[in-house]
Amino acid sequence: MNKKKSQKYINLNKRFYFIAILFILILIHYFYLNQKTSKINIFYTSDGKGVFYDIDSYNKVRGVMPVADYLSTLKYQDFLLFDVGNTIYKNPYTLNDNAQYFVGFMSKMKYDGLCVGESELSWGEKKLMNLASKAEFPLLSCNIELEKDENIKGNVFTPYIIKTIKNTKIGIIGVTDKDIFKNNLEKNIKSFTIKPLFKTLKRYVKLLKEEERVDLIILLSRYNMTHKDEYLSNTFYQVNNSLIADEIQGIDIILAKSIPDEYASKVPDAYISSKNKTIICNSFEGEFKSIGNLEIIIRDKTKTMVSFSNQQIKPTIPAIYLKDKNFQFYDEVQKFKKTINRKYNIILGRTNFLLQKQNIAMLTVDIMKSATNADFAIIKNKDIRSTISKGKIKYRKVIEIFPESQRVVLIKLTGKEILDILELSISDRSSENIVISDLEYKVDEKSSYARITELLSSGRNNFKLDEKYKVAILERMLNSYIDQDIFRKAEKISVSRDTIQELFLNYISTHVPLEPKYSYEGLKKERKNFQTLYEI
Repeated sequence: MNKKKSQKYINLNKRFYFIAILFILILIHYFYLNQKTSKINIFYTSDGKGVFYDIDSYNKVRGVMPVADYLSTLKYQDFLLFDVGNTIYKNPYTLNDNAQYFVGFMSKMKYDGLCVGESELSWGEKKLMNLASKAEFPLLSCNIELEKDENIKGNVFTPYIIKTIKNTKIGIIGVTDKDIFKNNLEKNIKSFTIKPLFKTLKRYVKLLKEEERVDLIILLSRYNMTHKDEYLSNTFYQVNNSLIADEIQGIDIILAKSIPDEYASKVPDAYISSKNKTIICNSFEGEFKSIGNLEIIIRDKTKTMVSFSNQQIKPTIPAIYLKDKNFQFYDEVQKFKKTINRKYNIILGRTNFLLQKQNIAMLTVDIMKSATNADFAIIKNKDIRSTISKGKIKYRKVIEIFPESQRVVLIKLTGKEILDILELSISDRSSENIVISDLEYKVDEKSSYARITELLSSGRNNFKLDEKYKVAILERMLNSYIDQDIFRKAEKISVSRDTIQELFLNYISTHVPLEPKYSYEGLKKERKNFQTLYEI
């Protein structure tokens, strides 16, 4: 009897141990499934400015071609590739065929999407629609629409796309900064409208989460970065990616546009927003000088992010590769060089000194003033897109400096309005500072607000705040925001027949070599002759 009880006890124990082991194995399996992760790689570029390739002073090649070369050498090819915009840019190379070759090359790289920026809109609706139809990737913007027009069919922009990688369903939204409307020619943007930012974003985030059932949402944002508010304290950047991240729940990752050089050392590659824990990745160095690489670890079961890392990679290749027939992009290089040499290497003039952007701005306002018989001429520093090296000046350099065919507009401004524009310019942090012909100024360094205390000139013996003056400006300045609509509301007198490209080209061709007064030393000497014109 005892033996039977003992055997029964042993059998119960065996069953118990078997069930316990099975339970433990189930727990381990469940735990393993919940802990199993996948790695997703996301590469992103921004503000490429149409650079196919460029050789720097170290004889290294940079541009979209070296980026393509770098990506092709990766051991893995299952990654996402985005551009945050301002990349389909007007320069001598893209203007040759309205950017079709450049966009075609980006298509070969298998970009997954591009966010619409200022440069993309600068092509105007018809050319942009043509590019969108040729591109093998979508142009993304959820808040910019094309107004209905009987001659235009369909919407040129896609609000969002969905990509699946490593069994993870990802929604990608593009959003465009509204201020791009104020930095473009009226003729290029007249057919576009902008929708309310936060209302529109909330709508698409909700749609992706509730209807499309995506696991993650990535926002490609043309809005500015900020890590801490003090980096962007001026009023022109009230909306930024930190604010978007904290105001709109459900955005997991924001890929931001390139950071201005002056902020680059103050802002991290990536950080997590304080409220909704959104990962915000900043882009550094446009013109394809760097490419961002965000690596995220995702739990396969729950599709939640475990960790992330972000880095900036600088892809370059030795210039000697361009001559190597075995180089994978050798044919593209030859086609590119042939196109440029045929049209843009025509020599127009010569300079015996380097012209930085400031020097070119001073030369340009003198050209504008002379062409329109104005009292003053004004230009923004950012309207000068390149420098001129010592030596021969080629046609392509003029196109690099002025990619937009803008005309010179003659308007009337009072002395008070001119003074207001100057003070707004020097108090602004957004690279909107202006250059004005025939005037210099002194600033009260002790004042918290940039206040001009003295105007100086070498050619004018009076200046009255209530007097009206003829002022020459570039066409795009009519959309400027720094001036609080002073330019837009001003009385317009005339518009030049020739574009600024044509005026500048003609001057370079007829003043060989360029006068020394536009060199650094010449401008410095000229300033010594300036006398007080108006004291505040």
